[in-house]
Amino acid sequence: MATVVYNITAADEWYVGEDKTLTFTIKDSAGTVVNITGFTFEYVLRTGRSHPTKKLSKTTGSGITITDAPNGVLVVAVARADTTGFHAGRYYQGLARTNSGVYDIEIDGYADLLRSAAS
Repeated sequence: MATVVYNITAADEWYVGEDKTLTFTIKDSAGTVVNITGFTFEYVLRTGRSHPTKKLSKTTGSGITITDAPNGVLVVAVARADTTGFHAGRYYQGLARTNSGVYDIEIDGYADLLRSAAS
């Protein structure tokens, strides 16, 4: 499969302390959608690409739901409590396939979290 660069910018309006649903479609290096039936994944947010501490982690069955396996679609559900207490700013995100014997980076990029007076 191919690593896709996917950035969440200020225009995407992800605020600290809000519920957010992130939808990803997994594709191979030719850009063809991959059937992800039976796959497991982990989504991670970090303060830096090489920072050892995960600020947020979601896995299949615990925040990640495969919604359309034949068409490679999965959803990462981020609850309000997951980012409450975060500072506004740039975080680095990654989504990896984590099946036993397979570790493959699918999504890599950054996520800009905003601060609202309401958050």
